[in-house]
Amino acid sequence: MSTFSGSTGCNAINGNLFSKGSKEIQFLNLTSETKKCSTAKKEEEFVKLLKTTTSYSIDNDKLWLSNQFGPTMVFKKAN
Repeated sequence: MSTFSGSTGCNAINGNLFSKGSKEIQFLNLTSETKKCSTAKKEEEFVKLLKTTTSYSIDNDKLWLSNQFGPTMVFKKAN
């Protein structure tokens, strides 16, 4: 298990990152700051999707996160 930290665009988040095998991943014990943000609804959705993530794939410099229902988020590699 590893730790991770990042930002939702308004609040800092961190937690544990657990990889169970090939392309299986979970974000555990997520915590975040509680600043009031104009994008609070989107931030809640982002954190919820991280909590339900079960797998990932990398294709054409993009990181795809998925849960039991399919892809949920895509991140593009920065230049």
